[in-house]
Amino acid sequence: EVLCDALDNNCDGTIDEGSDFGPNIWIGPDTLGVFDDSLNWSLGHIPKICENIEIGLEGDTIDLIILGNSSGGTGGNGAGTSFSLQIRDLNIGPNTTLHLGESFSLSILGNGVIMNDGTFNIEGYINIRDQTDTNNTALLNGGNLNIIGYGGISINEIGDYAIDNKSTGVIEMSGFSSVDAYNSENAKSAILNEGIFNIIGNLYIYGPFMEDAVKNSNGGQMEVKNGGLLRIQ
Repeated sequence: EVLCDALDNNCDGTIDEGSDFGPNIWIGPDTLGVFDDSLNWSLGHIPKICENIEIGLEGDTIDLIILGNSSGGTGGNGAGTSFSLQIRDLNIGPNTTLHLGESFSLSILGNGVIMNDGTFNIEGYINIRDQTDTNNTALLNGGNLNIIGYGGISINEIGDYAIDNKSTGVIEMSGFSSVDAYNSENAKSAILNEGIFNIIGNLYIYGPFMEDAVKNSNGGQMEVKNGGLLRIQ
């Protein structure tokens, strides 16, 4: 088995066995931290493809990470610089604000998930895929998640749900996003919403699903507004 490549190299049904999944924890400054500085991470290196990433889970107030923003910013990336990253899991704490700039791309591979309890601003692009053999929810939101400008999220080959927006969660979705359940035999719904979910941009959903593609539960409210588009196929 090749360690930390997000592949089942020996075809035994397990990905990256023997790898150190971490967690790799942000230990850098609370503001103006440089993402691609190894000294800012608990494992002594920037996040790898097989690692679980934690930012602010111990309650610290963190407002620091701006990556690949074409107008410049922190994170070791100057104006117009692109930045891409592949990891296993991303877990954002309740007092954390994480901003991904417009030239940033993030891939979550091999049954990984994003768990947000803070504020997560996305100007760039996120892809989450390869969850067909699990009941994982690709994106679990209990905080504020904002897709800004031309940003977007693409979720492919999902488990039970692509997005689970909890009762405390608020999602403002501009840009272009998609959920594709092709080859997802056990996909229940694209979205389980118990909070507030506003679609201002374009959201495309492709089935099939075992239940309704979009399911509002326990008082959840979803609204398409300001020229937004929700298309279910």
